[in-house]
Amino acid sequence: MVLRAVLRVVAVLLAVLLMAAFLCEPARAATPFPSSQDRWIQAETAHFTLFSNATEVQTRLIGANLERLRSALSEWFTQLELSSPVTTRIFVFRDAASFKPYKKRTRFASSPSVVGFFIQHRDGNYLAIDASAGVTPNAVIYHEYLHYVLATNIPEVPTWFNEGMAELYSTFSSTGGEADIGRPIRNHLEWLLREPLIPLRELFAIDRSSRDYNEGTRQGVFYAQSWALVHYLMMGDAARKEQCTTYLTLLQRGTPRDEAFRSAFKISYETLDAQLTAYVRGRAFPYVRLKLRQQDKIDDARVSPMKREDVLYHLGDFIAHGHPDRVDSEAERLFQEALRIQPEHALAYAGLGYLRELEGSIDQAAALYARAVDQKPTDYLPYVLLGENLLTQLMQAGSHTGASSDGMAQARQARGLFQRALELNPDLPRISAALGATYVYEQGDVTAGIRHLEKAMIRLPGRADVAFNLVTLYLKAGERAQAQAVIDEKLRASEQPEMLEAARRAMLAADIDAANRLIQASRYGEGIAGLRRVMSSTTDASLKTQLARQISHVEEVQQKNAELERYNRAVTLANQQRLREALLLLEGLLGESRDAEVRRLAADLRGQIRQALEGR
Repeated sequence: MVLRAVLRVVAVLLAVLLMAAFLCEPARAATPFPSSQDRWIQAETAHFTLFSNATEVQTRLIGANLERLRSALSEWFTQLELSSPVTTRIFVFRDAASFKPYKKRTRFASSPSVVGFFIQHRDGNYLAIDASAGVTPNAVIYHEYLHYVLATNIPEVPTWFNEGMAELYSTFSSTGGEADIGRPIRNHLEWLLREPLIPLRELFAIDRSSRDYNEGTRQGVFYAQSWALVHYLMMGDAARKEQCTTYLTLLQRGTPRDEAFRSAFKISYETLDAQLTAYVRGRAFPYVRLKLRQQDKIDDARVSPMKREDVLYHLGDFIAHGHPDRVDSEAERLFQEALRIQPEHALAYAGLGYLRELEGSIDQAAALYARAVDQKPTDYLPYVLLGENLLTQLMQAGSHTGASSDGMAQARQARGLFQRALELNPDLPRISAALGATYVYEQGDVTAGIRHLEKAMIRLPGRADVAFNLVTLYLKAGERAQAQAVIDEKLRASEQPEMLEAARRAMLAADIDAANRLIQASRYGEGIAGLRRVMSSTTDASLKTQLARQISHVEEVQQKNAELERYNRAVTLANQQRLREALLLLEGLLGESRDAEVRRLAADLRGQIRQALEGR
């Protein structure tokens, strides 16, 4: 699965930070424009959009197979959220010759054996397939689609489970109204019977940065053993399946890995090692056969011919998102050709804006996005891209939660764009997330923003920026408990520690603000107690020092105000001619006070009272 090396995340954490630098694209031959004689079709299944220059029969079959996989997932895992939080575009190339010019613009250019791949991106999922006779890319496509499903439902899933589940589903097959899941993978089994297994304590600790995941002999063992372990847990033992679910849930809650294992499985790593070894040597590997419902909807697809300018745009869009760290000039060439044919092609303008944005030219990108929006497109994307660009500008201008009136106006302009996008595509959580982010700049009621972010969080559980923005708005609304719950349930388990730290700082800032409001209301004791709680919860030495000074100052003010209260009481007694009581109060005050002003006032009044008493 191809993920962008750097997601776009801003200070308001909307996920629109621009990449700071890019690799220069090496000089190479231009990708030829697709022939004007080439017939491209667009096929719309229930849940996927396919762009294809293959035959209509091949295109329908690929779409139907993906729909069958999706249906099988919904049958076997009823709790999974399978509605895509982003659009999924599938490019079906009729043969290797038409596939190669576009494959070479991606990170898979140096992999001659690759006949299909999946790219996951904020702007959508891109799936490319070589539909040549005799080529079967289904295993790759099914594997990568499972990565996407897991990312949508279980953020930060352990690497062994992620790869094991994807391999488990790579052998998915269906005929008629039935589907098979979990058929054994002979190559994996042969490898496991030949090579020593990785101890599970070590396997569970492997992540994407580990050598065993990326290189060396144990890389093959890692994939094969992850597949076998997931097969055993999901299909080999019903009790283990439930325990595995518990284990994953505990990890999502931030439970340490070893503690989660003991709590969920109730056995040692060594015992599970032995059980997995026995399972592999037994070679049984049962699989599941499911009945697929709504077969008519699975096989149904709306097919229509594509205009040439639309073909050029979509191929350019595919190239633009085909490499995580390169701006590809070929994408621009295709966008420009689309505009030559149709000068009002809104999406081609948006594509050019995206390229300028990747290069760091925010203002040029904004102008192109605005031109796309001026065409009043019925596609949501130009509105979203311009809105996110406006928020990026706010971030770069240094505007944060305490935005100026100009900043709030710009955030509200972005909000209007997102609202239009939501009208066009009401089911896309990216839009809800963006709408909610605009309220980070709001000084008034943020209830609507909270509603949008809560909705987005359900469909985007792995988006730490959405969780952070929700924390920010909960704090603005005075809902501290809800903010803490999001930190504990979402951000603590995230692999983005900077987000967790930012949320904790926001909580501390809110607690300090609440304490200061109490102090301003002369509720000194409560305010000081609040500041002390912040001191005890932070590890920031500088903040501790600052808070200690503030507490000391507030205590001095509190003490002085108490002494002035005693002085004023003495004044009242003196005015009531209760001179001896006033004098006694002043003597005590002078004996205790260290404040020069209070001592001066008390001494002056004491002298006046003594004179009055002597004159009686």
